[in-house]
Amino acid sequence: MAFTHMMMARLTVCLALATLLLPAVPAAAQIAAQSGEGITADGEREDMTFLAGDEISVSLSSNDDVFAAGGEIILDGTQADHVFLGAGDVTLRNVAIRDLVAGVGSLTVASGTIEDDLIAFGGNITVDEGASIGGSAVIYGGNLTVSAPVGQDLRMAGGNLEINGDIGGDANLAGDSVVIGPGVTIAGDLTHQAARFEMDDSASVLGEIIVLEVDDKPSGFSLQGILGAFLFALAFLSGLGLLMLAIIALLPGLMASSRDMIRTNAMGAIGIGLGVLIVMPLLAGVLFITMFGAPAGGVLLALYLALLPIGFAAFVYVAGMKLRDLVSKPENAEAVPSLGQRLLWSFLAGLTLLVVGVIPIIGGIIWFIGLVIGLGAVTTRGAQALAHTGMPPAPSSI
Repeated sequence: MAFTHMMMARLTVCLALATLLLPAVPAAAQIAAQSGEGITADGEREDMTFLAGDEISVSLSSNDDVFAAGGEIILDGTQADHVFLGAGDVTLRNVAIRDLVAGVGSLTVASGTIEDDLIAFGGNITVDEGASIGGSAVIYGGNLTVSAPVGQDLRMAGGNLEINGDIGGDANLAGDSVVIGPGVTIAGDLTHQAARFEMDDSASVLGEIIVLEVDDKPSGFSLQGILGAFLFALAFLSGLGLLMLAIIALLPGLMASSRDMIRTNAMGAIGIGLGVLIVMPLLAGVLFITMFGAPAGGVLLALYLALLPIGFAAFVYVAGMKLRDLVSKPENAEAVPSLGQRLLWSFLAGLTLLVVGVIPIIGGIIWFIGLVIGLGAVTTRGAQALAHTGMPPAPSSI
């Protein structure tokens, strides 16, 4: 219970502080950004780092945060403050980081130290005995194994759970199968809910053992249910945010062109965006029911699904550049911003939109308008670029 309150309070306070400090972000704030198919990030860095690519290798030493999104990510010898990862496969070796937040297909923490908290969601998550977690751990997924010591509380929910490391606080475990290995010591209470539960005779629980029947599913309005929903939303939004930043980094020409259209013809962008949002799926559906139009319907639907995140990324980019103009008041607002500026101000704008989105009704309306106007601008300028050059707008210099 204490762990639930702690995590929710910490996340809420962090979000509130970020919102309050947003207007005070100095114009001199710097970040390092890399994108491409294969990326290597190493050396010493003082700035916040953003990485996006198919294969990412990170061995840098930084006093700031690291954000990475890609197909495969390897952190080897990395030293950083907070690390946020979204990828298919992630491996950490010999790391020294404060906090880790990861939404992945597969995560292996082979060795190193996570000084404070671990929050991870994925299919297969393994924390080997060569690693250590100084704070608390929240892990949701399929096959989950924790062999490293956890300094405070541990909360796990998934399919098959296995614990082989000591827990310094309470352990709350829910899954199809829960196994507690030899010699494990749980300093606090153990709460478990599983169809199959095994605890080795040499394992010990210093607090109380609480058994929840499998049929006694937590209420959606219980603290456990609320926390689970909150953390799922956090993982989803983190992944969405990384996708937006990757699009902004990889398509600078299209983002800049869409920004120009929104500034000069916002109503036109809204009209086109509404048309795309409504007509494209309907047309795809009509094509699907015809024998010869099904392939075209599939292509149209795929294009529609690809345009949605690109359109919203354009709106986030426009909001970020507007925020930059309001806060830093650059001498030449028309100049092409650097990659670092694009990512930094887009990130801050996305955070602001996330906070605004919490407001009932109004937040949803703002998000919908943003999607529509961005979709209209991206569709128009993208089509114009293809008509003139046969390819998307060339990236601006960074």
